[in-house]
Amino acid sequence: MPARKVAVIGMGTFGRVVAESLAEAGAEVIAIDNNMAAIEAVKDVVTYAVRCDATDPRMLRDHNVDEMDAVVVTMGDNFESLVLTVQELLLMRYDRKLCMGELNQVAYPWWVST
Repeated sequence: MPARKVAVIGMGTFGRVVAESLAEAGAEVIAIDNNMAAIEAVKDVVTYAVRCDATDPRMLRDHNVDEMDAVVVTMGDNFESLVLTVQELLLMRYDRKLCMGELNQVAYPWWVST
């Protein structure tokens, strides 16, 4: 069975733990954040780490986020960016598992379909 492909957007404390845990479990993980220090901290653990603005739909498409088996959006410190990123994923017709959350709250899974 091929490895699951998961994009984790937001490499704060919660996002980094999620990305590292998924990678250790055998998933192919793409870590996305606009902070280079956060990307540097996780790049050796995940399959691919990229610094980009996740609210930009071109960047999401360029990094094949729409082809992932699941997307985890963990931008708890910036609610506006979280909402914009989820909106862009929905506008891209992302139709697989979408989960958002932050360290101090339960992650909320959304199963979306078009």
